[in-house]
Amino acid sequence: MNLDELLSQPLAEIPDRHFSAHVMTEMARREIRHARIETAARIAFAAAAVGTLAATEPGRELAATALSLSFFAQICVGLVVLLLWFSLRIAPE
Repeated sequence: MNLDELLSQPLAEIPDRHFSAHVMTEMARREIRHARIETAARIAFAAAAVGTLAATEPGRELAATALSLSFFAQICVGLVVLLLWFSLRIAPE
């Protein structure tokens, strides 16, 4: 038997024993863990930026402007900021 004949033979069936499902589950868990870490880092960054901004003069002026808006306008501005924040995320390839 030559090498071509040996390589052209079909492989024998090997039982999976849910190995593929286990690998897929582990990959999904890692993706979820990565997304949670990324979200926590973004929240920490936003909190640090807001805390730093509050100590500056432009930050105090923005706060005064925001407090002069109605409650509904404040909620809308906050939702727009959150929407922009999460829509600017770069999608993984």
